Amino acid sequence: MKDPRVRALLDVIAYAEGADYATMVKGEGSVPITDFARHPNVLVTLSKSLKSTAAGRYQFLYSTWQGLKMPDFSPISQDKAAVKLLKRRRMLKPLFAGDVEQAIRNGNREWASLPGSPYGQPTHQMAEMLQVYSKSLAKWSRR
Repeated sequence: MKDPRVRALLDVIAYAEGADYATMVKGEGSVPITDFARHPNVLVTLSKSLKSTAAGRYQFLYSTWQGLKMPDFSPISQDKAAVKLLKRRRMLKPLFAGDVEQAIRNGNREWASLPGSPYGQPTHQMAEMLQVYSKSLAKWSRR
């Protein structure tokens, strides 16, 4: 997780999802997260036909979070859990091979806001995601 490329890809996901560590999906019933002992598991109404338990910097659904078996919902646990999902979605191999576009595409079934996601929610353009990645990579590479 210390690799600047991984940190930059995590920043891309957080940017695309429009979230930070204390963000609950925005909708009816949404409140800022103040207790990081566990995933908040609040069912938020986004529309008549869409409800979600998404929470945190990477907008983890409660069911996904449960499967990741993290000790708490702290920022460190959120980052580690997101890296588990990067691995599960086969995003790291193309990332390390320099194919950032493919890495992002591989994650679009996990994160509905990434380009090419099949879920029918608004997505970001690949060019925008690559710009966010480049800027973030420069930041993390200086550290």
